[in-house]
Amino acid sequence: MREDEEFADLTDHGLAMHAALQENVSRYGRMSGHGNGFRDLFLGLAHLNADLRFRSGDHALLISGPQPELKTARLAQKAPFKGFLAAIRCQPMMPGSDTRH
Repeated sequence: MREDEEFADLTDHGLAMHAALQENVSRYGRMSGHGNGFRDLFLGLAHLNADLRFRSGDHALLISGPQPELKTARLAQKAPFKGFLAAIRCQPMMPGSDTRH
């Protein structure tokens, strides 16, 4: 993301990952028309009781529950990791409840 001057000062991996998962944010800047890939992921996982884990640099970003939204994300510092990883686990819910089987 630091390729665009808008994000040049973003040096924390956790904050950079949180920003990258937002709509219209990419290494090309907010006004480029890029940065829409994760929107479809979040919409597709709605009501599926998902656990999402993203890794990049020295942070993990975790989102859990039947309504995965970036505003409920938790950041955790981890050992350094090269690259970007997205892992998703969906668990069935009992009909009519918010609890997992």
